[in-house]
Amino acid sequence: MDERERTKVLSAHPITALNHCLKWPFQSLFVEMAMHLCNKMDIHHFEVVFRSILDNCIIKGLKDFDYKELLEEFWHLTPAAFKEELKNNVQLMKQITIVLNYDKTNESITLGQILNKYMRKNLPE
Repeated sequence: MDERERTKVLSAHPITALNHCLKWPFQSLFVEMAMHLCNKMDIHHFEVVFRSILDNCIIKGLKDFDYKELLEEFWHLTPAAFKEELKNNVQLMKQITIVLNYDKTNESITLGQILNKYMRKNLPE
């Protein structure tokens, strides 16, 4: 498979491609891959990838990579219009904001614990 074919396949399945880059040992490729795929992604793709980073990496407490930084970098790659749309997803946006504002030097519990606490407190009744 040549470069053009690889690009076509990855562009057709951006969520799958980025989810694979969340797994060891491919995390260091995530941001580069996201940069190539961002212009082929819609708001739904961004929501799913943010959920994957939060649920499958940060909340699980994975320590094999700095997923906070990875989420921050993905946030910076997110188009401004999509950031505005994400505000409509209050729960997801609150979790992203918690991650973006987290400072481990000033916290006594981990980011995953904070997110778990937030989720338990905000479960639908």
